[in-house]
Amino acid sequence: MLKWAAKKLGVGVVEVHLDDLADYIELLAKAGDDELRLVAAEVISFRQTLESKGIEVGSPIEYIRRKPAMLMRMEEYVEDMAKKDRIKSLGMAAWMHTLRAAKHVVDGERAEIFRELAMKMWRELAKGASAEHGAAFFPLDFSPANG
Repeated sequence: MLKWAAKKLGVGVVEVHLDDLADYIELLAKAGDDELRLVAAEVISFRQTLESKGIEVGSPIEYIRRKPAMLMRMEEYVEDMAKKDRIKSLGMAAWMHTLRAAKHVVDGERAEIFRELAMKMWRELAKGASAEHGAAFFPLDFSPANG
């Protein structure tokens, strides 16, 4: 749901983000093996691209503390990408949800639920990643090994 619509309807952004994340996890859980592999490949590709540009998605909590405005830019990018390429938008959405979760953890807004759901999301994504990526696939703060 768009933030402006949520505000009009009296739904808080925190709840919208929780719902969006839960929907994304459900989508990943229902994806076929081939689609999940494609999404995981995009997640890996976007991580390399983002980090090469100084966007440290591998350490999302530390990064979002320093650059909170990046979240809005990423949300806009995912929204635009969804109109053009579903798999790419799903790959970037993993990082958007990761930064959203980090923001809510930093802000103390339903932090444990966001942490738990982010780890669940990364467990689902890991099902599509090749073993060669191992622990490097996961962002530091939301690695399923931490939970």
